[in-house]
Amino acid sequence: MSEAAAYEPDAGVAPELRLAECWADVTKALALYPDSNDRVRLTLEQMLEALAATFTRHHAESGVDPERGIALLFQEDRVIVGSFEHAFDPSSTLAWLRARLDRSALAGVELMADLDADSFTAFTRRLLGNFLSKESEPTFEALWPELHPGVVLIDRRFD
Repeated sequence: MSEAAAYEPDAGVAPELRLAECWADVTKALALYPDSNDRVRLTLEQMLEALAATFTRHHAESGVDPERGIALLFQEDRVIVGSFEHAFDPSSTLAWLRARLDRSALAGVELMADLDADSFTAFTRRLLGNFLSKESEPTFEALWPELHPGVVLIDRRFD
């Protein structure tokens, strides 16, 4: 990948929002392209860098236990990342991601510091597969038959 395509965080965007947006970007890229595609690899790299920046901010500024992950939750038209909350537009990529989470019985995920690209790619492929499934009312266990290291599923039990 070229140096021009390297991830450069926007100084005006909170790392938490950037992380959520990067998650949506990775998911969209994986919906369109194979895992080996440059767009997929770049967006995945950006998401992992945004995750590291969010970990740094949360653990340094708020004294959160470094062993705990970063929770990303969707509630109605809001994304919540730790104590950060952002309302998103219904036509945004965050709304697009929320629809896929809803169909997969998830309110969000907790991402752990040891998350790697392969595990997140497998999780996202499963998320996209669940969205396309024609099964009318699958169980949570049917939707998520395997674990993905570094990703803790947060189900929609309170929605």
